[in-house]
Amino acid sequence: MSRILSRAPLAGALLALALGVPALAQDPNKDPGPYKDPDQTKPFKHGLKPFKRDQGTSADLAKHVKGILAALGKRYPNWPYDPAKGAPAPKVKTPPKAGGGGLKPPTPKGPKRPAPTTRTAEEIAKDTLLQTLRGWTPSKEALVDVLTNEGILSIGKKIYKQGKRTFEHDEPRAIADALGLHPSLTEVKVFTASTEDLLTMELETVSASEFASGLRDLARHLKPRYRFYVVVLNRTEVEKKKRPAPAGSLDSADLRLQLFALSGGKWIYVGRIWRLDQDAAAAAKKAPSK
Repeated sequence: MSRILSRAPLAGALLALALGVPALAQDPNKDPGPYKDPDQTKPFKHGLKPFKRDQGTSADLAKHVKGILAALGKRYPNWPYDPAKGAPAPKVKTPPKAGGGGLKPPTPKGPKRPAPTTRTAEEIAKDTLLQTLRGWTPSKEALVDVLTNEGILSIGKKIYKQGKRTFEHDEPRAIADALGLHPSLTEVKVFTASTEDLLTMELETVSASEFASGLRDLARHLKPRYRFYVVVLNRTEVEKKKRPAPAGSLDSADLRLQLFALSGGKWIYVGRIWRLDQDAAAAAKKAPSK
């Protein structure tokens, strides 16, 4: 028995080394107190610390979005502003059904596919603006990075399909239309919240005032201690005079893109995870007949 007890400190030291915890020089039976990580960055609310990974900053994301908006304005200088207009539906001629008196077949279910493109693969690959926008696509690897195991099983596939539907267009303007982006939305504000903030959404906090309330229920699928972002876009008074919105439209309403996260050094658009079912149903309803 005494031999077993004498080996206990040695076993504890070996386990500490295996886990990457520094060995204690003092009495191993003495409580060392809470572990202090010298590499801790800004703490989250409730005293939680973020993981040792680059999770980006609000300033970095704002600069990134402003660069995309400027590139869209340069590419499409005469793009009229219409806040009610979404991605244009591809025009597809439906051939008459054999023996059916020219009736259209029923609208297929599933996500809308991008219209056929006339651009070559080389042109698409060299289109920097297009590739930057496509970089927002939530890949499978990125979803594994930001979602819990339960989240992957519950909403991972839906997010992936939604991303494919949004970012597979071959023209930057089509992707921008799908997101609601427009070059005249030059006022860019970015807000951030941790997973724990989104789960609680306490009154008078950024998470409660700037993020969608539906995230409170779905945030359980996001990995803990991660940072997520919402981008709020609006038009300046100068832009409103330069490119007035159509009569009757809500030009004062801002555009909110959420959720964003940084994964693998790239910004990804996780999207409106609280509206996945509604968005998929709307896309299926707008899908062209074949």
